[in-house]
Amino acid sequence: VPSLQEWNTLINTLGGEMVAGGKLKSTGLDHWSLFNEQATNESGFSCLPGGISSSEANTFFLGENAYFWTTSVVNAFVVSGIRMNSTDGSVSEIQNPRTEGMSIRCIED
Repeated sequence: VPSLQEWNTLINTLGGEMVAGGKLKSTGLDHWSLFNEQATNESGFSCLPGGISSSEANTFFLGENAYFWTTSVVNAFVVSGIRMNSTDGSVSEIQNPRTEGMSIRCIED
């Protein structure tokens, strides 16, 4: 699982926060339920909108947003994550409680 620094390296390589999300997202509307603005998948990453799940096993934003774990810890209860949404090509850092479920993307060292 990549650290926030490793995600930021990828994001910067793809042109920065405002456009990297589009280059990471899968194209079309097979998985994205609302929009899929600025999606090109030119990176080959094929990001899918898995949403986020709560500690009560409720799922939110499925088909709308993608959330990914990082190994970067904010404190004992919170970790940094990455978010991409359906409405634009951006990607951003988020901070979520450890009790919420997000997607993971493995990398090879």
